[in-house]
Amino acid sequence: MDSAIQKIKEEFKTWKGAKLLSVSYTDDKRAEEELSYCNELKDGADFSECIVFESVFHSPKKDSGAWNPDQDYTGWQWYLARSGKEDWELLTWGY
Repeated sequence: MDSAIQKIKEEFKTWKGAKLLSVSYTDDKRAEEELSYCNELKDGADFSECIVFESVFHSPKKDSGAWNPDQDYTGWQWYLARSGKEDWELLTWGY
């Protein structure tokens, strides 16, 4: 789980001016339910595990792009998957 969170943090670092406030694991049931969705996200994928997180972040005060400036966003979802013991692959994120 820690390595999956690290992938999220690496991506988040590229979001200039945004501040990640929290990342939390949804639950095992959700991960199982979303496995087929994760396999649909990548052509030819055969993932055996899926993991879903939700985060809270604060948008930049200026140049916020698609986000409202200087605002907290909650429930931002992150989907990662892997096969066997391979590294987690960050597939998609958002609402």
